[in-house]
Amino acid sequence: MPVSKRIKALLDFSRAPDGDVHVRGLCLYDGLKDNPNFPKPPVGLEVLKAAVDEFGALMAESLHRDRRVIAEKNRQRDKVTSMITEIGHYVEAIAQEGFSRLPFQRPGSRADNAHTVGAASTASTQDSEHRATLHRRIARLHHTSRP
Repeated sequence: MPVSKRIKALLDFSRAPDGDVHVRGLCLYDGLKDNPNFPKPPVGLEVLKAAVDEFGALMAESLHRDRRVIAEKNRQRDKVTSMITEIGHYVEAIAQEGFSRLPFQRPGSRADNAHTVGAASTASTQDSEHRATLHRRIARLHHTSRP
């Protein structure tokens, strides 16, 4: 029986914590921004970035347990997850040729178009810095969300 090589985006956000949805949105934006393989996403990337930033701000405000802010945060979460789902289906449709076209890969597995060693090492350094920034954001969210 042949193995299917179909690419499937992970789009189930029903049980994901708010912080995970926020970080996934930021990663998706970073992976698609200036990526020539995905020229026309169904949702504008700047619109996605603004929605994710607004969601992050509402997450911070909701720590005070104001019902109105929590309700607004939940509405914004629904908007962000809808946008991520639309873009995820778009990425699935475009990236069926293989994993090299995906906008987000494990560092080191991505096929760089760099022609020099210096450019490749710069890309690797940027990936490391990006991962460190995301880990700091996650740690800060988990630290501030504790009662």
